[in-house]
Amino acid sequence: MIELLSVDGYELRYGEVQSTNIDLAIIDRTNKVCLCLELKWFIEPAEIREIEDRSKDLAKGVAQCKTLNKLYRQNDARMMQTVLGIDSGYSFLAAVGSVNWIGFGEVQDPEVPIIKVFHLVEKIKETGSLSETCRWLEGRDYLPLEDRDYSVIPAEISCGRWSTTWYGIKPLV
Repeated sequence: MIELLSVDGYELRYGEVQSTNIDLAIIDRTNKVCLCLELKWFIEPAEIREIEDRSKDLAKGVAQCKTLNKLYRQNDARMMQTVLGIDSGYSFLAAVGSVNWIGFGEVQDPEVPIIKVFHLVEKIKETGSLSETCRWLEGRDYLPLEDRDYSVIPAEISCGRWSTTWYGIKPLV
């Protein structure tokens, strides 16, 4: 991420703040925008136990982002001045960036986006705007929507004398 984004003129920072840390902050000094990321990287879950563990990890990341949001609202001097070098005039967003899994619906939070890192970097590169990317994150426009990105196709399944209606997901191109 650092390699890909530093060439676009963004300043990248990280550091410890009150009761948590900032894994990576992407700062656009020209437009006064700061996106703080809590980074997660783990093997995609394959078992129920792993799904629960990874969901807890993502939930912890969401809680850390809420701490960062609170520190921003409180104009915390250590975070704002020492670590990030920003002031209250900056647009600020904290999000969880996962390398490979964003979890199921129950771990998603209305205040804190959870997104795959490659998807985020791709959007920043595509738009050339950290401001636009943050609005995209806040609006949850990165999440797929039925009838925009996919459709649900019912399918009849039978085995012997048992049958049921299941479903399939068809991407919309």
